[in-house]
Amino acid sequence: MYEDTRFRNISMQFYYASLLDILAGVPLLDLEKSIVYYEAMENYAACAGILKALKECEYFTYRELQFRVKEIEDEFEGY
Repeated sequence: MYEDTRFRNISMQFYYASLLDILAGVPLLDLEKSIVYYEAMENYAACAGILKALKECEYFTYRELQFRVKEIEDEFEGY
């Protein structure tokens, strides 16, 4: 149970950071390279978070991504 929660927390942190990177204009290729790096380090939670952000930017608009970042910030405010 603890490992599952830890995986989700790490994945969410990388998801959030990746969304911020996308909104800041970081090339998607750089994020894809990050997945390869973290996979080699066997940090699969990081890979999952980055991949989720990459998938979402395929069908969400810039404005929707901004809204998602705001939702995450509101959800984790005070942690």
